[in-house]
Amino acid sequence: MWSVLVEFDVLAKVRDDQNEMGELKRVVNSLIQNMDAFDPSSILIAATNHPQLLDSAIWRRFDATLKLTFPDVGVRKQLLQYFMKMFQNNFQSERKKVNRLVEDL
Repeated sequence: MWSVLVEFDVLAKVRDDQNEMGELKRVVNSLIQNMDAFDPSSILIAATNHPQLLDSAIWRRFDATLKLTFPDVGVRKQLLQYFMKMFQNNFQSERKKVNRLVEDL
């Protein structure tokens, strides 16, 4: 079994955040307990854009972490051109529009 959690920082936020009420602390504690009880043959994948918001106890429960950086302009252009082929659009053949979109990403 495997699970994927996106925006993990919503669930696993630092428990000593002064702006949060006790409910968040209970949620994080419950999450930690559930992670500890997770079947060892299972895989949990979590994603966040705000790793600094995650509780340190959460980080200790992951065997590995992977940091993905924002791709450079060349890679963004390749990805855009690849995916544009799959969808009907009116700017695929117009270089200026493609370049503008790549820069704005």
